[in-house]
Amino acid sequence: MKKRIFCTVMALLLLSGTSSCTPQDAEVKAQAAVEKYASSAGFEGVIVAFRDGRRFVSFARGRLPDGSRISSDTPMPVGSISKQFCAAAVLRLQDQGKLRITDTLDRFYPDYPEGSRVQLKHLLSMRSGIPENLSEDGVAVISTENTEEENLSAIKEWIFSHPLAYTPGSFFQYCNANYLLLADIVEQVSGKAYLDFLRENFFVPLGMTHTGSFGGPVSFFRKAEAAPDPVFDFLNTQPGLTKGAGDLVSNAEDIRLWLEALAGGKLLSEESWRAMTTDYSPEEHSYGFGLRQDLPDGIGHYGTINIYRSCDYINLKNGLTVFLVSTNVEAIEDFSEGLFSLLLS
Repeated sequence: MKKRIFCTVMALLLLSGTSSCTPQDAEVKAQAAVEKYASSAGFEGVIVAFRDGRRFVSFARGRLPDGSRISSDTPMPVGSISKQFCAAAVLRLQDQGKLRITDTLDRFYPDYPEGSRVQLKHLLSMRSGIPENLSEDGVAVISTENTEEENLSAIKEWIFSHPLAYTPGSFFQYCNANYLLLADIVEQVSGKAYLDFLRENFFVPLGMTHTGSFGGPVSFFRKAEAAPDPVFDFLNTQPGLTKGAGDLVSNAEDIRLWLEALAGGKLLSEESWRAMTTDYSPEEHSYGFGLRQDLPDGIGHYGTINIYRSCDYINLKNGLTVFLVSTNVEAIEDFSEGLFSLLLS
């Protein structure tokens, strides 16, 4: 798969490259190259790229399950991109002096037998040893009849009844339960609902008017009654299932505002940003706190939730920010790497 994508990218580069061109010419060629690349893959969804804060590539094709046409500004589920927001929320509380990432879980869950062994930084970096709540056994403890609070209580009880899979800090294992617990801790420490904390600290100050959660007031995601959407029906009837780990909906412009503010030092202290972007698992997965460190010349995260596959990316050296979400591309990592190669050329 990667070899085929590489060959496609190289062919497009040969078609679009010139010895000299104006910035405007370069943008026109980048747009044409991305359109050709996306079309060759049968891509449906959104691709938007920004250079130094200005949109220079915009591609949208396809329809949402309710039948509405996708535009380059359509908000869609971003899956695990949500984790970087949760990590930033924890670090924001650290900057406010309300917790430390070296705090152990027994501070927040005094009855958890393993609590004294697990630090917040282990959750943030996917090195805790806590079991995956989205496993078959973990999902079985929740109910569509429960409130979010009841489901979260059942999930936490399930997590805390299992032994750690390994010594915290010794191994990388991607696990959504880490971020569900972190979102819960944000609520404990801040005294606010998790989404309210994100809204007050990030969304509203940055003008992110198209970002919310499945369970929140995301009015721009109404479904047509004649075409019910099983994806959102499932998510909306499982309260708390993806909290902190994959619960957000957003669009390209909001993600740009977010990434540029986060990387630009507008949201976190230098210490916290450095902690967020440190690679804690270089030999295993190159993962920081809610951010992958192994994207080509940049950082970001991939997301998958039901039919939606997404990626956000920022390259500070080149002033490049990219957001994409697809409703039909399975191999989003391979597709994204080819896209980044095009845009960085």
